[in-house]
Amino acid sequence: MDIENALNERQFLGEASELVGDEGPNAAATSRDDHDSIAGTFNGRIHALSPPVRLRMLSADRLCARAMVVEWEDGSDSRQKWRSSDDPLQNGWYEAEKLLPPSATNITVQFHIKGPRKGWEVCAVDRHDGCKWVQLGKDRFAKEVICFRIGPGRFCDPIDAGFELKGPIHRCFLHRAWNAARQGPPEEWEYWPEEETRPPEEAEPVALSAANLAVPPQEFLDPQLYLDACVERLVAAASKLINVHRETLRALRGLDATCTGNWFRANAGNTFTAGLMIAAVPSTILMPPLGIGLAVAGSVAGSAAFGGDTLQ
Repeated sequence: MDIENALNERQFLGEASELVGDEGPNAAATSRDDHDSIAGTFNGRIHALSPPVRLRMLSADRLCARAMVVEWEDGSDSRQKWRSSDDPLQNGWYEAEKLLPPSATNITVQFHIKGPRKGWEVCAVDRHDGCKWVQLGKDRFAKEVICFRIGPGRFCDPIDAGFELKGPIHRCFLHRAWNAARQGPPEEWEYWPEEETRPPEEAEPVALSAANLAVPPQEFLDPQLYLDACVERLVAAASKLINVHRETLRALRGLDATCTGNWFRANAGNTFTAGLMIAAVPSTILMPPLGIGLAVAGSVAGSAAFGGDTLQ
């Protein structure tokens, strides 16, 4: 029995060596060759990304309700579209702001007017010639369409644009427009002669600054180093966002505490005032001097409570 077991064990070890022993080193060598081949042809780059695209709608008056419509492409199969009046967070009819990813291209911006029964598109004007209507023919007006990052060499243009609309419902037009992040001369659609009132350029996002500080944009020839650099940038940006989240929560808690204190003081003052006024009614009948005093004290306390609540 022992001899038979020894023979079976030797046969099993022989088959295992034939299957693993001969192919294992070859497979390992092949894996190393593949890694060297990939490392030799790999060329990864962390690009210096521009800040997110920032588009803002402003209003010089409130003579009609307006909406900003933005369309763009982000590499997917379908073209993206956003309308300020449909956004639950940015649903202002007079002011709106939209941030697009830095990779957004073929961007167009239009404006709509809200009417009693239907809406209209804002027509184009020549802002360099007294805001005269741009006509394509008799009683035919061109639509106001602002385009960004269209055509080769324009896909990385920095954009931080502000658009100010003006006029009533039957004559609303784009009065002034300016790209604060533009590099070079103004484009044809830009017009904002008052330099002191031009929309300022937004600072670089703190998450992007933290990522660039952790690992500056550079080129990598080793895929493992490239992966490590991307992970380090992600960790740095996420840590900065966590700090921003904490600061936001801290500010919200402080605002809640302030509002709670104001609410308590205002309600305490109103309750005290109401008590004095109620006590003044029977006191005026039984003891007129006391009733008049309570009424005067209640008026003073009520005025103080209202004034303090208004100032805060």
